[in-house]
Amino acid sequence: MCSNHKLLDQFTEANKLLDSVQKGLADYLETKRLAFARFFFLSNDELLQILSQSKNPLAVQPHLRKCFEAIQSLEFGEGLAITAMTSQEGERVGVVGLRESLPACYGCQSMLHPSHAAHGHQAIDSTKLAAHTRINNPS
Repeated sequence: MCSNHKLLDQFTEANKLLDSVQKGLADYLETKRLAFARFFFLSNDELLQILSQSKNPLAVQPHLRKCFEAIQSLEFGEGLAITAMTSQEGERVGVVGLRESLPACYGCQSMLHPSHAAHGHQAIDSTKLAAHTRINNPS
């Protein structure tokens, strides 16, 4: 009887610790989702997979479609710089008009860093310019 009571106490304590860890993890993932709203489209497991491979921007590829409806994949060049985006229909839009390619984020946190905001705005502007040029001068 004594060992059963100790075992029950250990399980009760383990469950309390597990609840605490799960709450901490949920709070951590919530802060990441609040920082980058597209993460709300991912499950906890998918978001953890991305965040756990913070040094590998290619780890984001399987989850792009859930975050960005029109983007199927990204193409990477030297130094893992993003050079183009491809849609599910096979349309490819290169990152043009920048002095350098758009840097891939490391751990997705860096893409939220203010120093990368200029690159994001340049990418949007260059994409608009490329689309406008393509529409007005079809090959």
